[in-house]
Amino acid sequence: MVPLGAKFGSFDGQIIVTVEGAPYRHLRAIDWSGKVTDLIPTKEIPYAESINFVPLNLGASATPIEGLYLAVYTPDVIKADGSQFAKFKGDAIVGSEYYGVWRVHWNGTAFETTVLDANPGQLEDGIFVTPNMIDPPGAGCPAKGKDKSNGDDSDSGKTRASRPLTD
Repeated sequence: MVPLGAKFGSFDGQIIVTVEGAPYRHLRAIDWSGKVTDLIPTKEIPYAESINFVPLNLGASATPIEGLYLAVYTPDVIKADGSQFAKFKGDAIVGSEYYGVWRVHWNGTAFETTVLDANPGQLEDGIFVTPNMIDPPGAGCPAKGKDKSNGDDSDSGKTRASRPLTD
């Protein structure tokens, strides 16, 4: 869902979905009434697997946990630091299964697409980790300020290195 205040054309607050298969490899908006709009009918993002919007509060906690996490087939996770997306707040980041990571930006007149990383691997899904996920209001989350596994998974004790996605 497009965050309110994202300035993503007239689509703030609407659901945006990716359409992976041919012949309709586009992004589509779905409004509250169910109306579907093709956002970029002349531009394909082939094999789009995931769409995430750069949170408007990304970077607010100043913890190294914040950022974009992307699942890559076969099992791996790419983490891009939140600082790499500071200038993209409110924009869509689309992960393509075979054609990289894309940015979709409303320039005031039309949507622009830019490839941020052409070959990070076979992307499957992604999520931005934000301040409210790290330390939800009133929760007192013990992970705040830490960048280590909590010991409940097979990577216990390992720290994965971040990898830049943007120039």
